[in-house]
Amino acid sequence: MDKIFFDYDKIANLYDSFMSMVPYKIWAENIYNVCKSFKIKSGDLIDLGAGTGNLSKYLSEYGFNVTLVDISIEMLKEAQKKNFRNSSMFVCCDIVNLSIKKKFDVAICMYDTVNHISKENMTGCFFNVFNILKDDAIFIFDFNTEFGLDLMSKNSQIRDGDGFISFWDTEYDPKSRICTLNLRIEFLNKKIKSFVFSERAIFPEELENDLKKVGFQSVDFYDFSTMKNLNDYSERGLVICRK
Repeated sequence: MDKIFFDYDKIANLYDSFMSMVPYKIWAENIYNVCKSFKIKSGDLIDLGAGTGNLSKYLSEYGFNVTLVDISIEMLKEAQKKNFRNSSMFVCCDIVNLSIKKKFDVAICMYDTVNHISKENMTGCFFNVFNILKDDAIFIFDFNTEFGLDLMSKNSQIRDGDGFISFWDTEYDPKSRICTLNLRIEFLNKKIKSFVFSERAIFPEELENDLKKVGFQSVDFYDFSTMKNLNDYSERGLVICRK
């Protein structure tokens, strides 16, 4: 059993400050361009592992009705503070146990959310996604590669935030394929908080096998940063699937 730890409730109010460097607007534009290539320019979109809703917010501006799903109620509360141009819905649940009657034109699952899913639960999770998609709908997600996680473990980070400074130290165990983040936050009032998060490296072969097993017609892999073919030195991959 994979030992994967995460509790985003504890850092929800700090998350946007942590991730201020993430170009969500560019990510949303790239996702929209993928959707257009499949002749999907609007409709119903579900964001799995939506977090504080930054990506969904931009996608709603492109005309999508967004449903945000996350296991963390506190992260969703932060998302609800934002303005969504079109109709939006918020669902607190584990995407591994996703059960929604509505059908969607697009499903996304970004910022290595799938790396938090255990190997035992991956096929079932993809099956649930497949079942909530309309015919010819698409599923787009990213993932950290083993190369990316190993590289991350060799580079510690310090990030300034609003009223705090944070220290990000990671370790990668190639045997278990688990990358562990030790996060320490030092606040201006001298208070210190420490957290542990982890995720597992995923190989494209296992993703493709699971996705095709549940019924996706096409599964294509790309390097996230270049949108060219995924290679051995890709730090993050992007997967585009069609039902």
